[in-house]
Amino acid sequence: MIQSILNVLKYAWKDIADAVIWFFSMLIRIFLFVLSIGMIILIVGQVYSTVFLSRQDYKDITQWDAFAQTSYIQDRNGKQLYGFFEEDREYVSLDSVSNTLIQAIISAEDKTFRSNPWYDLTAIARAAKNNFSQLMTAGQIRQLQWGSTITQQLIKNVNLWNQKTLQRKINEVILAKEFTDILTDHVRTRNPEKTSGQQFYLAKKYVLELYLNYIFLGNHSYGVESASKKYFGKSSSELSIGESSIIASIPKAPSTYDPYTNTKKLMWHWTLEENSITKVLPTSMHPEIKNLLLHQLSDNVTREMLTTTLAGIKENNAPLEYFFTQLAKITIKSEESILELDYTLGRKDYVLGQMYLNNHITANQLIEAFVETIDQEFLPVHFPIKAPHFVYWVRDLLLHDEKFKDLNITEQKLSKWWYTIKTTLDYDMQTQIEQHIANNNFLLEYHNGNNRAILITNPEDWGVSVYLWSSDFRNDEIEGKNDLVKSLKQPWSTVKPFVYAYSMTEFELGPESKVIDNKFRVGDYEPQNADGKFRGMTTLAKALAWSRNIPALKLFDANGWEAAMKPYLKKLGFTSLDDDHEYWLSLAIWWGESNMLQLAQAYSELAHSGSFIPWINPILEIRDAEWKLLYDHRDELEKNKDTKERLIPLWASRLVWNILSQSNNAPSGWYNMLNIPSLQHYAIKTGTSDKKVLDEFGNKETRPKDGRLVFYTPNTVITMRAGNTDGSAMNEKAFGWTLNAPLLQDIVKTMVEQEYMEDENMYYPTDQITNGRYISPVNNWRPASITK
Repeated sequence: MIQSILNVLKYAWKDIADAVIWFFSMLIRIFLFVLSIGMIILIVGQVYSTVFLSRQDYKDITQWDAFAQTSYIQDRNGKQLYGFFEEDREYVSLDSVSNTLIQAIISAEDKTFRSNPWYDLTAIARAAKNNFSQLMTAGQIRQLQWGSTITQQLIKNVNLWNQKTLQRKINEVILAKEFTDILTDHVRTRNPEKTSGQQFYLAKKYVLELYLNYIFLGNHSYGVESASKKYFGKSSSELSIGESSIIASIPKAPSTYDPYTNTKKLMWHWTLEENSITKVLPTSMHPEIKNLLLHQLSDNVTREMLTTTLAGIKENNAPLEYFFTQLAKITIKSEESILELDYTLGRKDYVLGQMYLNNHITANQLIEAFVETIDQEFLPVHFPIKAPHFVYWVRDLLLHDEKFKDLNITEQKLSKWWYTIKTTLDYDMQTQIEQHIANNNFLLEYHNGNNRAILITNPEDWGVSVYLWSSDFRNDEIEGKNDLVKSLKQPWSTVKPFVYAYSMTEFELGPESKVIDNKFRVGDYEPQNADGKFRGMTTLAKALAWSRNIPALKLFDANGWEAAMKPYLKKLGFTSLDDDHEYWLSLAIWWGESNMLQLAQAYSELAHSGSFIPWINPILEIRDAEWKLLYDHRDELEKNKDTKERLIPLWASRLVWNILSQSNNAPSGWYNMLNIPSLQHYAIKTGTSDKKVLDEFGNKETRPKDGRLVFYTPNTVITMRAGNTDGSAMNEKAFGWTLNAPLLQDIVKTMVEQEYMEDENMYYPTDQITNGRYISPVNNWRPASITK
């Protein structure tokens, strides 16, 4: 009886469970159905609102000839520095373009162009996969991918779109479809006797012709014919495989792959590992390297071996990077050492690889094009430009910097939409300083140096008055197009004032506080001063002014090492410091690498009396064609005017000023060299980096390679750098002060005489003065006199 009841309950419970499952499954289906309807309504609404309610965002697709107006970059006085003018275009038919260039463009931009209707489902799926992968691994999509075809890119270029948004992509897709339909009808009407396949071919041919004539290829060149003549001095019908791969590399990002200013990213570069220092080899060595490469190819690697390797790469769909890097790995043997040159791929190599993988060129042609472009030269650019170093920097900020992202300025818009960009540069002063540099070239040559850079900033408005990234922009022998202002190098002793400022703030130290300059060991490391001597008990004022290493290291140790100093220095502007790298004690005296902009920003915090602004900005204002103000740097200054935020307390910055501006603190030899008769109040800090080299007898010695000098007053910061572009050593007398001081004297004299600079002293905070005495955390020091 009991067993019968249990059996009934068993089967009844199964029926109840099935009913419950069916009920909840129905609820889930109803929920998903309602959700799907809602999503469809949402998507339709989004498409309608972003496309059909905003069609004014793009031009009529039949209007291909847009009226373009020049955008101008001006200095602070309204002088025109450069004009992004109307397109330099020479229209050519598709039949007049070399087949090699056509294959290169298709390989780089849309390898299924000849077969896809106007979209590529494979490319879309691949882009979606990459976007999803970024989202899963990094938690965000850093570089959104779309999988656009050449037809879609043509539509985007016609309408000057560059932002990667859903609205723009929907518009682009719909317009690409509309354009394809219109073009197809046009071809059918004119060629009724053709088959549908032939009509499709003619439509594709017209799309490609428009694209090749419309794309922007940098330096005012629109279309492949203009670019071919500008860069190579020949028609697009005459381009070689290597030259074609270069042209086809540019459309992806014309400023990033600019043949004149970003040659290494476009082409390639070699690096040499020497004494644990990696350096990029100068272009002047390229012909010699090419000879070594040709010798290696003929002696060590047969053409059959390379061809076999390439075939394996194609068969296994493997990356070509291994092939290129192995092909170009050059070993230089001498009696003293063996040096390895490593090849870093450029965009051009990617295009060559795609041409090979897509069967447009053979293995032999790939190798020949690779070798051909090793010492590729570009014709010099000929268009009027003032202060080219500065103009290229401003352009890069407008196009790529996050601060201007909301303005959505593109290279095409700069050439068409008549922007006026007023900057902080004073071109008249810049030209005078260029002349002073030319007059002092003999000093640089005497020390076996070939290049220098100068940056002059204003701590009051955080603007740039003078920006010279090399001695001569157009001089390829000194690699004049390399930006020494923004390139990263070790600042050495110029970083020491910030170690002292931090210590003064944290430990209530002052200029007369004592520190012992003696032997100092941390583990196996025993640092030395530059002169190899020790001064014993000394003051902070003497230790900093004499640029002693041991006191700076001891203060760094007391400050809390990297855990305290690295975040502090990064906030001051040294953003190139790597969070994952351990700099150890070296952070106090030579540390990692920084550039002149970072150094100038940090010294501006020492120099000015206002609140901290976290970046140096060369752009005053931006206006559109209707003179509407789109950006005003003065708004940023006004917003920060009443804030009290400072990274270095005002009293601490004044103590550092007192040390660096008093001549009796520094060695007499330095004072004689750094004395500036035209000015009474100023502070100076120098720094010299060095490297190990072999002398004429094969012995190792240390010689200077890079000399820096920072001069500052309350209204001016001058940052100077001198040396060799390739980082090679100079003679033993080439220091930061010997390289830069005579030129600094000429610059300051001119600036004072023409009232670009005032002779202004730094005063102590008036709210910390009582009865003529300075009240500060520093108990063992008071200024000799209070003048304000």
